[in-house]
Amino acid sequence: MTCNNLNGVIQNDVEMRDCPRCNDTMESHMLKTIKKYEIVTCDSCGFLYIKNPPGSTTADNSTSDLRHSEVPQPKRRHHYIHNLIEQLDTGNQIIEIGSGFGALGKLLTNNSYDYLGFEPDEGRANIAADGGVPVQSSVFGPSEISGSVDAVVIDNVLEHVHDPQSIIDDAANVLSDTGHLIIVVPNRYDIRRLHPGWSRSHFWIPPAHINFFRWTDLKAMCSSAGVSIRPFPVRSHLTEDLHTKDIGFIFKLIVEKSGITPLGLYAYGSLSD
Repeated sequence: MTCNNLNGVIQNDVEMRDCPRCNDTMESHMLKTIKKYEIVTCDSCGFLYIKNPPGSTTADNSTSDLRHSEVPQPKRRHHYIHNLIEQLDTGNQIIEIGSGFGALGKLLTNNSYDYLGFEPDEGRANIAADGGVPVQSSVFGPSEISGSVDAVVIDNVLEHVHDPQSIIDDAANVLSDTGHLIIVVPNRYDIRRLHPGWSRSHFWIPPAHINFFRWTDLKAMCSSAGVSIRPFPVRSHLTEDLHTKDIGFIFKLIVEKSGITPLGLYAYGSLSD
């Protein structure tokens, strides 16, 4: 079987895949089946993933089928990412891998950052570009830019793709010596998954989610790329218009200092750590 693997987005049909964390071909054991999708745990490293995802994880929706017709307003996490970037001792050039409709890009561009987004879904990329956000419709690769950048953002992308390690590797390859990698990804141990409604709507949603990360998984994959990560600092969640949701996330970050990760995984790190 031949396949075209671009940053983990595989274009041809795939029946089964090895563990995307350790690439181990050893046996995995079944956790559950949702629809036709087999959710398994790797016997070697313990990573949880869908063994038989569809051949392509890139959305093929036309613009008329998309849930937005213009660049949406930034969500709270976008403000957290912006606040973190403001506090980092880096420069002004930011790229985002999997930039979607351009909400984060709009926020960063409006605050004078030199931003460029990469979004493989043409419909989403066109909406962002039409809204004045510098987004190009392509899969990111190091050859897409010249030189190095000050920060790379991967926001809610790694759970969707066949080969998340390759995306992390490519991001690390374009970071400057003092640059930072910023990752947001759902948490396999998110306490909200205990609520059946939330879990069905936001967590167990194959084939949209095909990878399920623990902090140890994300840390190991980043370490493999030469990046040492840690949770966002509390001050990244302090905004001028403090929202009740911010209080919950500030509590989350305080708890994370003890090594417990109760909600989504918000991580950042650099090659020099």
